[in-house]
Amino acid sequence: MHFEDRLVSGAPNEIYAQPESLFEYQPVVMDATRAATAGIRAMFELYPAAYYSHVPNPDMIVDAAHPWAATVLDHHHVEKHCHAAASIVLRIDDAVVQDAVVYCGPGDDAPILYESYRFPDRVGDPPPAGSRDGVPFADFQQDDRAYLYIGSQGSFNYGHWLVDDLPRAKAWTELRHRPGRAPILVMPSHGEPIDAIRLQSLRLLVDTRIEVQFIPPDRPCRLRNLYYVTPVSYHPRTKNPAAIHFIRSRAAARLPEEGEPSRRLFVARRPPNSRAIVNFDALWDMLQGMGFELVEPEKLDFAEQVALFRDARIVVGQMGAGMTNSLFCRPATNLIYLAPIGWLEPFYLDLAALGGQQYNFLAGPPAQDGPPYLSDFTVPLDPLRERLAFMGFAPPAG
Repeated sequence: MHFEDRLVSGAPNEIYAQPESLFEYQPVVMDATRAATAGIRAMFELYPAAYYSHVPNPDMIVDAAHPWAATVLDHHHVEKHCHAAASIVLRIDDAVVQDAVVYCGPGDDAPILYESYRFPDRVGDPPPAGSRDGVPFADFQQDDRAYLYIGSQGSFNYGHWLVDDLPRAKAWTELRHRPGRAPILVMPSHGEPIDAIRLQSLRLLVDTRIEVQFIPPDRPCRLRNLYYVTPVSYHPRTKNPAAIHFIRSRAAARLPEEGEPSRRLFVARRPPNSRAIVNFDALWDMLQGMGFELVEPEKLDFAEQVALFRDARIVVGQMGAGMTNSLFCRPATNLIYLAPIGWLEPFYLDLAALGGQQYNFLAGPPAQDGPPYLSDFTVPLDPLRERLAFMGFAPPAG
């Protein structure tokens, strides 16, 4: 059996009803009968399908005179239309989870849930074929409990966790109100630091009573009565607006606003970290003189990160996981993203569009050959200084 023939969509008619929803293997997996045979049932819609768009314009480029600015605008203009698929809660009778891939049912050729293996979200080769029957049920399996699996290819990354995974935990709040006991949340473990942040975010933004079971990502885990939430994003550009709104609204409820936002934040990776700003010292001297405070998100717990960004009037920071916290900024917050020339990335413009924030972008020359998004780079100071002055962020009086 070919790999493509093993893919099966959990609920194609419900998930992809929105015109233009991205769906590469529609002729192969658009078959609800195959899903039923694989023991998959659509339960309820968590987030509806939606259309939205970016608003790319020349003014968002801080250094608009640079020759590369036209390439950035052309790229964003081509990708400004977004069609987010619906997110559906599925129930799978017998599933094996390994490395964020969900195999449905026993057998040597158990179907692979398409919604857990969309190619833009994954790297490397397809998962190996093999007998699912030889995989024992998890040692924590309880027949009187249900399980809710949340995981994706990017679960190890804080930014992807916030956008791709955390909004899907809303399903736990829906399922706990149904007959029976609340489901146990099952997630792949990626080490103590990110696992701790994920737990903190779940308990702050979803429910303090969530029971979580971590599983190794490199070993198969077989479970009965498994619930799975189909994706709420399609990296890099499409995010379900209702899913992002869920996270933003929960943050607002848990950490109420206290006056107008006032903080000036600088989010950066210091050398010798990889993907660092080469002229960090000069940049920090300039921003510090304008009343900015340096933020190193990896040194803060989740609640501290949320509170900081909710109280920000402006955030200057380089593209990366830490700047995904900008989704917690209030509408109209000024955002300036820093990146190496050559990195065409719609993810953050898309995030700002959904949050109603003011997106600005400044690129500088990379320090190494190879993929720009992996390179150190230099931030052009003069265009940044001019844009900040134009925005009204002069050095504080006194």
